[in-house]
Amino acid sequence: HLGQGKVPTFNEDNTVAWDNEFGRKVLQTIDDYVNKWEVTSMELADIVCLGKKMAATQQQGPWITAMYNTDFPDLNWEYVRIPNMPGVKHPYYGTFGGWGWFVSEKSNHKEEAWKYLKFRGEPKRAVQWSLVTMAIPARIEAAEDPRIANHPAFEKWIAVLPYQIPMANYGVGVEEIRKVFSDMMMGVWLKKYSVDEAISDAAKKINAIRKRYGEIKK
Repeated sequence: HLGQGKVPTFNEDNTVAWDNEFGRKVLQTIDDYVNKWEVTSMELADIVCLGKKMAATQQQGPWITAMYNTDFPDLNWEYVRIPNMPGVKHPYYGTFGGWGWFVSEKSNHKEEAWKYLKFRGEPKRAVQWSLVTMAIPARIEAAEDPRIANHPAFEKWIAVLPYQIPMANYGVGVEEIRKVFSDMMMGVWLKKYSVDEAISDAAKKINAIRKRYGEIKK
């Protein structure tokens, strides 16, 4: 949640930008999920609850239907877009960027791999891949194909793509930074630190990590 919305991830000097009221509200909300609000849980996966008619809706992409049609062949899928919050003009869509294919420069089979990716990436095959797997196409040519653009599962997602907000990229040292985030949340959940203390301490630690890796020049 931190690093999204109207508040940038970093300040101009590359230090983290959420050691403020916004960051405290986000962390307080995360704490409330555990210590204030009642969140029910069970061992069954959400899709299983839906398939067994123990739930009416879930927030998932169209690829879920392809994954579970075999398990629940009689489930009648319907796709809807979550309404905007009151007063909000357009959707909010935070993402890491999606799936992709990569070829290592050290691979012993680079040429073969690139040939395969070019073969797979041809628009007609990209369209077929999406229709079979229900994965949102990465190629514009595939997304504009009528079989994709007019598909009830895809059209809801394609419509919100222009509003995509990249999720925070903390660069090198990300594994250390993830631990700082984990410690921050656990500290608040277990009441070891206040929200203010946890946010401030996490920001200082992350800035120190980024400075050590050269992300912060000062």
